[in-house]
Amino acid sequence: MWLFNNFISTTRSLNLAILIVCIGVSLGAQAAAPDDIDDQQRAWFDAVDLNGNGDYTDNPVDGSLITQWNDKSGSANHLFATGSEEPVYRHNSLLIHRHGIDFDGIDDRLVDTDDIWIGAVEEAESFVVATTDLVKRSFLFYSSDNSNNRLGVHAPWSDNNTYYDQGPCCGNPTRLTGAVPISPSTGYVWQFIGAPGEQAVVQDGVIALSDGGAGVYNQTVNSAFALANRDGRGRLAHDGRIFESLFYQSPLNIAQRRIVSSYLSAKWSKSLDANADYADVYTGDDAGNGDYDFFVGGIGRHNGQQTEGTSQGLTITNDTFLSSDEKFMLAGVDYLLSAPTSGTTSTDIPVSYINRSQRSWFIDTSGTGGLVTLTFNAADIGIPASNGKPYGLLHRSGTSGVFSEVAKAVMSSGEVSFSHLPEDGVYVLGLPKNEVALSLTKQVNNMSPNIGDLVTFTLTVSNAGPDAAVDASISDLLPVGFSNPALVSSPAGSAFSLTGNSIGWTGISVLAGASVTAVFTAQVVPP
Repeated sequence: MWLFNNFISTTRSLNLAILIVCIGVSLGAQAAAPDDIDDQQRAWFDAVDLNGNGDYTDNPVDGSLITQWNDKSGSANHLFATGSEEPVYRHNSLLIHRHGIDFDGIDDRLVDTDDIWIGAVEEAESFVVATTDLVKRSFLFYSSDNSNNRLGVHAPWSDNNTYYDQGPCCGNPTRLTGAVPISPSTGYVWQFIGAPGEQAVVQDGVIALSDGGAGVYNQTVNSAFALANRDGRGRLAHDGRIFESLFYQSPLNIAQRRIVSSYLSAKWSKSLDANADYADVYTGDDAGNGDYDFFVGGIGRHNGQQTEGTSQGLTITNDTFLSSDEKFMLAGVDYLLSAPTSGTTSTDIPVSYINRSQRSWFIDTSGTGGLVTLTFNAADIGIPASNGKPYGLLHRSGTSGVFSEVAKAVMSSGEVSFSHLPEDGVYVLGLPKNEVALSLTKQVNNMSPNIGDLVTFTLTVSNAGPDAAVDASISDLLPVGFSNPALVSSPAGSAFSLTGNSIGWTGISVLAGASVTAVFTAQVVPP
């Protein structure tokens, strides 16, 4: 008979070992409002992402001549220039970090020779952030097949009137015209709406011109699109800078217009009138809130709705929040031309936390009541991920100070989602300290075995909580007098090893109040 000494029916506490895998930053995750509001988006040109590849750090050097401006919409409507028509790339052209394309007003232009529009264009919606440095006979953008059939804008023409044409030029219903005052070299967020029942010119969120509807522009095999000039006949070149433009072949609802306008307003540091028809619904770009100016996206409801929005690894999805008009929730970050903020830090965290994401978001909520789902993607924000482990949503109302936990959820498939109604302020994703109470129980099936007998050993790990244990590990030794250990069973996802007289069990995951078991056998040998 062999004695088991202290191995039989014993219990002891365990040390928890967490395996953390660092995931690199995804440069493709530059999500913002135009990524979300993309139905029938025909073109998207962004001067701080000239290559359209989502990498805001690889722009041309200041003063470069531009031969190509890539379309970010996925429609591949890239723009090209050659020779004397090449405009100039200007760093900090509007403000710091706000680069632009400078058109000389002589012959500079960027062209898509097969147009950006498709077929009969009954509905079009365009946003352009631009300056007019010299008022003259010029086009801000222009599509035509070299006939009177056109979709284009003078902003303004040499008579100081703004003209918006959509259809056979140049009478009703094609043309909308009138005086829209501008200050030379001042950046404006322009919006041009053309549909059967609505035609409008919008400047900085305010409807400056409107009438009962636009005509139909017909894209043909001879059609081309030109930015800052007229393609094909003559030279009607815009003298000014263009920073960003979005073109949709469908109308947006009012909620979507306000979200896109807020995205452009924040990014290009252009205040929209508080009483504007498409008023700004995001205050994270205010200096007092930390200048969270960039990659703004979100949800909202106003004569239509947008139910999902993204900002740099954060997705906001409506649950019960959008219950009435004038409810919006937008988020943004505080970087643009640098590599995305990634990794973790231990600054300003609650005492019960290990670390938090370096990346932070300002969330601005208009309206009360209801819930949204806030989903954070670990790969997109470049933080360690541990599926099955709890994470915390941390908030602070100011730009400094310690964050407070407002919600907690468990990560699954590299994402963690919180059902919550956020107050205005700065948010980060935090990793709390693991609060578990693990114990190990060891048992055998034969208390008095003989030499040569096969004995079954059972190891049970229990967790008294309050959190789930993830990636726990134990190590032990086989009692003296046993050999030939063999595994019978262990939980899926864990690894059990028997080498010589060493016992190793790793990757143990145990929910609070639960237990898991591993079983192995060994043979009694002579002393």
